[in-house]
Amino acid sequence: MSRLLITPLTGRAADFRNFVDFSHAVLDNALLNTMSEWDWVSQQIKRQTLVMMAIGAAVMVVVFILALRFWAEYTANDPENVRTQLTKANTYYGQGDYQNAILWLNKAAAQGNTEAQDALGYIYANGKGVPVDSVKAVYWYKQAADQGDYKAHEALKKLNVITAKPPSFVPGE
Repeated sequence: MSRLLITPLTGRAADFRNFVDFSHAVLDNALLNTMSEWDWVSQQIKRQTLVMMAIGAAVMVVVFILALRFWAEYTANDPENVRTQLTKANTYYGQGDYQNAILWLNKAAAQGNTEAQDALGYIYANGKGVPVDSVKAVYWYKQAADQGDYKAHEALKKLNVITAKPPSFVPGE
């Protein structure tokens, strides 16, 4: 069971390699001399078990990372996701496609998103791709303002719909 090898290494590298191989051979012989074959097999099985556990843990980490990536991609493309709806609305708005922007803003606004409600109020108040409709503008601005949106409250003041103070801001809510 000797591991002494003749290597093409020369100088200190060869000396070190021979020392390491000799050390392994001495340790293996010492282990074999002090323990039965079954003890040695048991020790090898324990080592292999630890290696397999480490590999299993690494595989679990990789699967977890892949699952997170899938979830992130899925939620980014989920049409029910408000962030996705706002992103699509902003993209269409930036391209001048106001009808599709309004479509996606309506979906987000229906879920209570104040940013979308405020944007719809702006679109209807300024006639971006639609005729100016102050009734719809006030409706959407009011929806956002009722949830504490300061911009929507200010827009309602400019439209002379309200004169009251804006909703108070409470940090941490």
